[in-house]
Amino acid sequence: MKKTKAELKRTVQVALEYEYGFKPSLANIKILNSNWNGTYIIFKVGNRKYTFKSYIMSAAYGHGIWCGDGTITKREQ
Repeated sequence: MKKTKAELKRTVQVALEYEYGFKPSLANIKILNSNWNGTYIIFKVGNRKYTFKSYIMSAAYGHGIWCGDGTITKREQ
C-alpha cells in the first residue's frame, strides 16, 4: 500500500530521533521524493537535506520499516 505524506513524515521523524537525537515537528519536515512503500525518502528539515534508506522488517522483528542506525544520511546542499 502506498504511504501517505503524513506516514512518510512520521517515519522520518522516528528515524531522526533515533539517529541524531532530535524530533522535528511534522510541519517542519518537507518530503521531496520517495518510493511507494516509504523505504526510500528524500526530505528537508529547515535548509538541511537528508536521505532515508531502509527496508521492511520481517515478521520475526515486528512488521514495519526499520528506522535504526545508518538509515539517515545528510545530503550536500
